[in-house]
Amino acid sequence: MIDFEDVSAEGVWSVHPARAGTISPTGLLTAHRLGRFVVSLNYSRFSSGAEVTVTRPGTMAVLGYMYQPPSLAIEGAQVRNLQSGQVDDTPDGYFLMGNLTELRMSASKKLFEPVEFIANPDIYWFGTEALNVGVSMQKIMRVEAGSAQTTDVLWPDDVQYQVTGETVCQPCRLVRLVTQTSGTIRIHITWTDVPSTLNLWVNGQMFPPTATGEIVAEVPITRGNELMVYVGQIRGASGKPVTFTFAAWPG
Repeated sequence: MIDFEDVSAEGVWSVHPARAGTISPTGLLTAHRLGRFVVSLNYSRFSSGAEVTVTRPGTMAVLGYMYQPPSLAIEGAQVRNLQSGQVDDTPDGYFLMGNLTELRMSASKKLFEPVEFIANPDIYWFGTEALNVGVSMQKIMRVEAGSAQTTDVLWPDDVQYQVTGETVCQPCRLVRLVTQTSGTIRIHITWTDVPSTLNLWVNGQMFPPTATGEIVAEVPITRGNELMVYVGQIRGASGKPVTFTFAAWPG
């Protein structure tokens, strides 16, 4: 015969994210907001957790994480549900919402490129955490033609962009090019990880590698306008971090 003992008051309770609610020493939960979150109990050498959903019947709730690859939490991003207009910030990288009937979202933060995404209605494992969605954002990369060479890293889970009607670049890096004169600029990209193949997209046109680990392209640009160019891989390519250099100068 197995004996059971209630040790609820002897363990350590926690709520994650912490702003979602509070829990008493005996396990009484008080939710502070709508959304989805996790309640955990640590007792002796054992630990256990349970997912909690707080939302109206017939609606959905989400728990998500905004990060800068590879895993740096983005604090202070504003995440918005595009249908309801509901907004949550990310003081610790996490956002949660409830009372949702549609899961299209956007996220923005100063000095970062904005993103749009669709949250998963079901929980899945993102690293070691159970989330509805994990979304990467990247800092704005602005390069003036003729300035010093820039070095950056493409991470396997970096942002994706629709670069043509049928092609998705992911992982992908958006570079905003500016110039003081109109004309042609020459773009030079290099990387040392030879097995990785990067491409360049400008105005819907793809520029493949011109040599091993190198892309050279000439493109027109108008003074005073930002030219948005994309450096990355076609979605589905095997991924690992790729360090690359980017330079542009008047042609």
